[in-house]
Amino acid sequence: MKHYTNNTRMLIDQKARGMRGVFILKESRRFSWKASVLLAIVSLVISAHAASANVPDNSVSTAKIRNGAVTTKKIARFAVTINKLAGNSVSTGKLRDGAVTTAKIATEAVTTAKIADGAVTNDKLGANAVTTDKIATGAVGTTDIADSAVTTSKIDTDAVTLAKMADNSVDTAEIVALAVTNAKLGANAVTTDKILDGTIITADVTDSAVTTAKINDSAVTTAKINDSAVTTSKIDTDAVTLAKMAD
Repeated sequence: MKHYTNNTRMLIDQKARGMRGVFILKESRRFSWKASVLLAIVSLVISAHAASANVPDNSVSTAKIRNGAVTTKKIARFAVTINKLAGNSVSTGKLRDGAVTTAKIATEAVTTAKIADGAVTNDKLGANAVTTDKIATGAVGTTDIADSAVTTSKIDTDAVTLAKMADNSVDTAEIVALAVTNAKLGANAVTTDKILDGTIITADVTDSAVTTAKINDSAVTTAKINDSAVTTSKIDTDAVTLAKMAD
């Protein structure tokens, strides 16, 4: 190890002290700059606060406020009243979901164009709200009519045609008295069981209609034979016996 003289040690000490001094000076200057900036900021804040405190109420006019200077946080709660809003300034995006309640909608404000397709459900219709003029022509189908809903008064005169009547749907009670005329009877439609006993009178029998086959055995009595009606040709051979001959 080297041995330094006293002069050498003194020289080294002086250089070391000098370097420390330079370092301390530099740090001092750096601290001084930061402190100056901090003090300037604090001074501005204090000045602004003091200036604000010294501004009288209602002394800042519209012209003194820069455009865009009034931000959301500058506006007090409930400060924006209806008369502060410009016309058409509240757009859809400004409304919260569910904000437009019934009380907010003016009378007759909801027009057809405002109603979504299929939005008017059965529950939305008032009792008797659908009048005749609201129903489109041909819109009422069979499934829309309740059972037994078509009463007599609903059926127009002559509206029920033959095609509308089901087979075997007309019973005796539905036929008016004397409504079945001759034209309504089909050929050979009136059978024996349809004729009431004793109802066929002489006027109902056509001339020469009663043939031999229609006369029952022993049905022609003396009273039914006209005088002089039994001619020679009508008497069978050996039919006139002694008992049948007059005295």
